[in-house]
Amino acid sequence: MENLMISYLDNLEKLKNEVHNDVNKRIEKLENKIPGCLQHVGMVSYNAFDNVGNNMSFSVALLDENRDGFVLTGIYTRENSYVYAKEIVKGEPQRKLSSEEFEAINKAFDK
Repeated sequence: MENLMISYLDNLEKLKNEVHNDVNKRIEKLENKIPGCLQHVGMVSYNAFDNVGNNMSFSVALLDENRDGFVLTGIYTRENSYVYAKEIVKGEPQRKLSSEEFEAINKAFDK
C-alpha cells in the first residue's frame, strides 16, 4: 500500500512539473508576442469640409508598443467617401499626415 501511495505521489509530482513547464512556456510565448499586438488606439472625428456637417470624417490610429502600425482615415463628402491607410514605423509616418491623423496618434498614446 505504501509503495502504491509513493508511486501515485511521484506520478502526481511529475504531472505537476509537466503542467507547470507547459504553462511557463505558453506564458513566455505570449509575452514575446505582446509588444507586436495592437495596443494603442486613438480616434478623431471631424468635418473634412465646411459644407458637410455631423463630423462624418475620421482618423483612427492603431499602433503596437513599438509604435508600429497604421492610421486609417475616412473622408466623407456629400457625393462620395474615401478611405486612406498610412503606415507608421517606429512612430514615424511613411507618408505626410494631416493634423487630425497626428491627433489620432497622440490620443492613442495618451491613454
